Amino acid sequence: MKRDDWKRILLGALALLGQLVAGAEPGEKPKPNVVFMVADDLGWRDTGCYGRKEWNTPNIDKLAASGCRFTQAYAMPVCSPTRTMIVTGRHCVRQGVTDWWPGYPAPPNSRIQTPTMKPVIPDLGLGTPFVTGGYATCHIGKWHTMGSPAKLGFQQSLLTDVFHGPTEQNKAEAAVKFIRENKGQPFFLYLCFSSVHLPLGALPEKIQQHDGAPNPVYAAMADQLDGYVGTVMQALHELQLEQNTLVIFYSDNGGVQLCDGVSRPVTSNLPLRGNKGCLYEGGVRVPLIMSHPPTIKAGSTSDAMISPADFFPTLLEFCRLPSCPKNHIDGISFAGVLRGEPGKRQELQWHYPHFSHHAMGFPAGALRKGEWKLIEWFGQQDEYGRNRIELFHLTKDPGEQNNWADRFPHIRNTMLKELEKWRREVGALLPMPAVATNQPAVRQSQQTGWGSHAWPAELTLLSRTPAWVAHYGASMGAEE
Repeated sequence: MKRDDWKRILLGALALLGQLVAGAEPGEKPKPNVVFMVADDLGWRDTGCYGRKEWNTPNIDKLAASGCRFTQAYAMPVCSPTRTMIVTGRHCVRQGVTDWWPGYPAPPNSRIQTPTMKPVIPDLGLGTPFVTGGYATCHIGKWHTMGSPAKLGFQQSLLTDVFHGPTEQNKAEAAVKFIRENKGQPFFLYLCFSSVHLPLGALPEKIQQHDGAPNPVYAAMADQLDGYVGTVMQALHELQLEQNTLVIFYSDNGGVQLCDGVSRPVTSNLPLRGNKGCLYEGGVRVPLIMSHPPTIKAGSTSDAMISPADFFPTLLEFCRLPSCPKNHIDGISFAGVLRGEPGKRQELQWHYPHFSHHAMGFPAGALRKGEWKLIEWFGQQDEYGRNRIELFHLTKDPGEQNNWADRFPHIRNTMLKELEKWRREVGALLPMPAVATNQPAVRQSQQTGWGSHAWPAELTLLSRTPAWVAHYGASMGAEE
């Protein structure tokens, strides 16, 4: 046999070995790696690629330029329900996690009592099918849902809920270490930052750099978060893994504007109404960026409706792993969207029977169906003694300023019946009437918040205060 023949045989054997190590069958492309990064409380407009002008996020913007930016990706109004849906593929209601853990009690004088959460740990989590499929799996950072990373399929885990500073950088460095150690095989990294969650805090030099921003500390926090993302992306570049790694950047709920104990606006979700802890768009519409150069068109955008439960089946399909339909029963794969196909999801439900210490954080349920969105406010009564209903046309009115419930009663009633039917199907727990007390009653419909102070009335109506307009109006196109 000639020397060239031996060379071809050796190269073929090495190629076969590489495919086997990468979890691929002979002749099959290596399975893609997955890096799933989740920010904490990052608002829909809090990065440059989504329109923020008061600070820069070059690494996140670069990621968006290399892939797809989703304009109608959603989360639940607070963190734990969203994270539950990500790792189970099921609606958080089914798992008994409808508020952050452990949640807030009803405020004094409330006419309703919120239900107690009863978490249900699933038999199989997001990491499990990846392990079965030959992936190395790792969770780093915030968990804040039921069970444990190990129970839900993550072989390695670095758990921490500490906010800001060196710990956040340590998460990024731990992520790089995991990537380097597993570069020779397919890996799934679930990296959950605590930024930009309160309390406000950042490096002094970063705060000084953003001295002209409406909230310099928050701007510095967003800047630092962008740096952590850049650390991970640089490692993928240096290891030449960019072409075979699906990178996801997402936030667990809407941005914080005002909440108990905060004296000035943290950020602005304009033109969206509301913020974290409520079911208006500002509380549940979030940034989502996905990049995989061989598959996803660079610089593209998608208006596909995305639920946090959709990640489970999407990642399995994208990575050519067997689906688990008995497990991710509420998720709808949007892997086709990444290839340029239309999205399949036509509706999305929310159930938040709790109070939040954020502005407009009242118990409510909601249904988005096509262009319409209905919100039912538990305990806030209309003139007929029923739960107050709002109906918005999101295409024409993304800021949810015009309530069409009375003008389109057929749409309102149909959607309300569908929402009630869905709640029965998933076993949703509803608030109950509160036990009467001798304290003066407070009309829920007039409340704008609870805790140490009340929220100004204009916040409920327009999701902005005069301070908001002064800080953010010019750059966001807001009007006095």
